[in-house]
Amino acid sequence: QSSAIPVQWQDRIVAKLEQLNVFRNICPVRSVVGDQKIVVGGNLPTAYKVPEATGITEDAAFTISNVDILDLAYAVYLPVSKQYAADAVGGINYLVEKAGAALANKLEDEYTNGAGGAGNMPGLLAASIGNAGDIGAGITFLEGDDFLDLAHTVAPQYRRGNVGFMMNDTVLKQARKLKATTGEYIWKMPERYSDLRDGAPSTIYGFPVYVNQAMTNANGDKGIVFGNFDYYEIYDRDGGINIMIDPYGLSTSLMNRVIVSMRTFGAC
Repeated sequence: QSSAIPVQWQDRIVAKLEQLNVFRNICPVRSVVGDQKIVVGGNLPTAYKVPEATGITEDAAFTISNVDILDLAYAVYLPVSKQYAADAVGGINYLVEKAGAALANKLEDEYTNGAGGAGNMPGLLAASIGNAGDIGAGITFLEGDDFLDLAHTVAPQYRRGNVGFMMNDTVLKQARKLKATTGEYIWKMPERYSDLRDGAPSTIYGFPVYVNQAMTNANGDKGIVFGNFDYYEIYDRDGGINIMIDPYGLSTSLMNRVIVSMRTFGAC
């Protein structure tokens, strides 16, 4: 009957996605209209000095490949009574915000831990990453040097731009507990600031820290990742959020079906 309600819902769902989903805030997000392939390369090709009248050496080791941008759908189904939809003051806003939060949390897990392969999201941790590092064990035994070692597993040319550490809040807390032999915390504000007044710094060795609750804190798993997040790209279909309202399927129970869906894909 009215198009105003779905538009308002869409705005609130998008706001929740932006608020709760770390990947959609720090990685490139693009809109596509169909299946596509993106070209990716391995290591840089070798450059040579070419003497006069001498042929250029062929770089037989350099290869390129394609990554398929697939179409994966994610949805939330909300059964809503007609009385509630008509009478609730602020109730509809509550429902759509919950739908947005559910989508944000599901997509965060998929962008982080998706297994890849047929029909699956290739998550960051499951991808074959050539220029990112991870701490794979001993989360409860972190040392300050671990962060330096991790940062330097990434080639210097990739330590510029949209670069940072990613971990969940439990691992972040463990990092904040690191102490020097004198008992002082390693992670502290500059002397002219107060940690209580100004809050905890948001960088480690000058790089930003992103808290992602889909990351693990289990020993033996990838608990901290460092890299350039411009190299994980998100591709949305159909312009983002889709909302379908079915007033008939549950009409005998005086219910509406509200389905919130999104088609998206992520790839390194």
